[in-house]
Amino acid sequence: MAAFIDTGIFIGFHNKRDVYHPVANEIIRGVIDGNFGKAYTSDYVLDEVIAFTTRKTKSPEIILETINLIQNSGRIELLHVDRSTFASAKMCVEQYPSLFLSFTDWTIANLMVKSDIPTLLSFDSGFDKLKSMDKFSGIRRISGM
Repeated sequence: MAAFIDTGIFIGFHNKRDVYHPVANEIIRGVIDGNFGKAYTSDYVLDEVIAFTTRKTKSPEIILETINLIQNSGRIELLHVDRSTFASAKMCVEQYPSLFLSFTDWTIANLMVKSDIPTLLSFDSGFDKLKSMDKFSGIRRISGM
């Protein structure tokens, strides 16, 4: 069992005013308790989280707390987007522009397939569009507990 954590989960967890905060809090607690098995995220997600947190909070404490959760919790492994994942994501953007997924979203989907991670912890329903594609049909999105 393994799960990939998307940007919105981390943002919701750290932002008490976020509409998804209660659910994100439950999900992160579940990750820390090992309820999803091994948990993963990526350097691109970390970048999105830091950029959003910096822009919205301007709080060094929250920024460092977020980085610490991702890199030092002992429960979340940080995957890196390598050349082949980058190339696969770029190809997906070019082949499926009408799906309107971000480049980071395409890297997530490709990392999940490459690393055999079946579960995506995400509030982004855009990922549900991937179910009809053979390559990504094994990805199951969970948005709540």
